[in-house]
Amino acid sequence: MSKPPVIVIAGGSNSRFFPFNKTGHKGLLSIAGKPLMIRMLENLQSHEYREVTLVITPEDAEQQISQKIIEAAHLELKIEYVVQVSPQGMGDAVLSAIPRLQDQFSQIIITSTYHTNAGEVLDQMLTKGNDSVLCTAPTATPWEYGIATLNDQGELTQIVEKPERGHEPSNQKIQVLYVLSANFIEILRNLPVTQYNFEEALSILAMQHPIPVLQLEKALPSLKYPWDAFEMKDQLLSHNSSATHPSAKISATAVIDATKGPVIIEEGASVGHCTRIVGPCFIGKNAFIGDFCLVRDSDLETGVQVGTFSEVARSIFLPGSTMHSGFVGDSIIGQKVKIGAGFVTANKRFDRASVHVEVRGENVDTGRRALGVLIGENAAIGIHTSTMPGKCIAPGAVVYPQTVVKNNIPGT
Repeated sequence: MSKPPVIVIAGGSNSRFFPFNKTGHKGLLSIAGKPLMIRMLENLQSHEYREVTLVITPEDAEQQISQKIIEAAHLELKIEYVVQVSPQGMGDAVLSAIPRLQDQFSQIIITSTYHTNAGEVLDQMLTKGNDSVLCTAPTATPWEYGIATLNDQGELTQIVEKPERGHEPSNQKIQVLYVLSANFIEILRNLPVTQYNFEEALSILAMQHPIPVLQLEKALPSLKYPWDAFEMKDQLLSHNSSATHPSAKISATAVIDATKGPVIIEEGASVGHCTRIVGPCFIGKNAFIGDFCLVRDSDLETGVQVGTFSEVARSIFLPGSTMHSGFVGDSIIGQKVKIGAGFVTANKRFDRASVHVEVRGENVDTGRRALGVLIGENAAIGIHTSTMPGKCIAPGAVVYPQTVVKNNIPGT
């Protein structure tokens, strides 16, 4: 029996993902050598989901960003591309995809681009034997999410969006992975187009008949904010084993320390004299790490260059980024960023409280006690520059030498 068609939501403005929201959907972020979306699609394929409709932005469609990346992966999936003309919420994205489903369906699946184990979880959901099935996971901060109201059988009867603190119906937050009936689509069609009509339709469906729920022990990884990518890195690296490609050039004096986690060094990578790599670490294709460097618990993607006398800790360097020398801690460096010599990121506050980041004009508590800098693609950072914790530098920005970045540098 064939499995339901899958709608993957890769539209929207992704404004909370600044400064990495200008080069395609956040699901295209490359972690451990592969875009998250490709990992998700490969997982669906391995679990015999065959029909996928990808909802993308007009910019993505015009530049064929997702299409080119997916074609390069040579997947055995039937993939359709649908453009969401403007970011009007998940409900609008879903309805835009429905006409592209060629066959009659009793169920559809809706997911995001970054649930890399979607196929496994969906198989568990489908065992519930109902037209509609939702997925939840516990949270310590239920007032920040859509929370499930559950009956004695563990079925969903209502969704409460961001309930008042102390009056939450449960600690189970809704995950962005849905098995939904054709009846749900009819309910959605009859609602006005708003940012939250998808959630409203779910609540109406639940009031008509309680919806079975798969309760996970741990939440699926999220990419609401850029720093969520660190959890993705940790999860993906933890499921790997150490490996060094035969073509990699590792200095005889370099130390590869995998006692705390795997170290993966890919084709054409180079590790210099007296350099130490401490796992978990991923060193991508043709990456270069100079002499006398320390790289620990980090992800250096394809073509990354880290110059002599540098330290990189718990960070992600996206493809093609380069740094002459310095210290980068708990940071994400975007594609093709160029960093001059003597660069230093401050990654902790003096009082050791959690770092806050300005997002869309709001001061967001990241919950992280260590967070360095977030630099968008093609930015250029002059020599002897330093950054304060939790600062964002826009794509294409130019930061002059000897600057101390104390505030976000916005885009034009």
